[in-house]
Amino acid sequence: MNSEYSLKTLQRQIASSISLYEDQEKSNIAYLILEDLFKITKTDLLMNKEIKNYNPTRIKDIINRVNNAEPIQYILGHTEFYGRKFTVNKHVLIPRPETEELVDLIIKENRKQKNPAILDIGTGSGCIAVSLKKEIPHARVFALDTSKEALEVAKLNAKDLNAELNFIEADILNLAGKELNDLKFNIIVSNPPYVTDSEKEFMHQNVLDYEPEMALFVRDQDPLLFYRTIIEFSQEHLLAEGLCYFEINERYGNETKELFKKNNFTDIRMLQDLRGKDRIAAARKI
Repeated sequence: MNSEYSLKTLQRQIASSISLYEDQEKSNIAYLILEDLFKITKTDLLMNKEIKNYNPTRIKDIINRVNNAEPIQYILGHTEFYGRKFTVNKHVLIPRPETEELVDLIIKENRKQKNPAILDIGTGSGCIAVSLKKEIPHARVFALDTSKEALEVAKLNAKDLNAELNFIEADILNLAGKELNDLKFNIIVSNPPYVTDSEKEFMHQNVLDYEPEMALFVRDQDPLLFYRTIIEFSQEHLLAEGLCYFEINERYGNETKELFKKNNFTDIRMLQDLRGKDRIAAARKI
């Protein structure tokens, strides 16, 4: 076996050529490149299988883009979320593990609910809406976004993953009223923009340069803009005993809890992510 073409050797070579990121992230990116180009599995890597038809030019091009801070998910055109492959591009956020935790909570708490109507506000790639439909197949799931380009990505993912969704192009901050008519929901979920402008200085360049700003940031003067708007929206469109789930900025857990209290919600919960940060807010409408 020629070690130069073994998977582990290639992984090390690719990782060592990446100038950004910590060592573990470099190794993860190298694996994603190999997985995409050669359709390998982690078992193949463990067995250190040999790679044939090795094209160094293609790999070099990908590495150059990675070193220019372009996210590997955009370069490859896809990412994994809740065990499924989702198309992503510059028009949608790259789904994070914290959002998987949000989806997992909703599934566990509502899998047995009878024919729930679910609204995902700010659907982006559709990762939340599609995952909920796949895991709660008897649900009616609606996916709303203000971005036409994002909705095209969500529609593609729904088609590729065989998830029947209802799409709504609308701005939750400026609803004309007709988009949702008299629709009522058992569950409203949102991962809205929650990073304040002043937090930009702490973010990685690959996020700032490539991910859609309108899906990330909110003004410092009104960091709870989307949560307040959605909670107000829920007064008319969330059924009694309906549930509201948010992914939140860890700095505003208490403030989000107060918003729920002021708007006739009960069973208010703040849940921490795997790093122990306030990340999910959930409440029930009285």
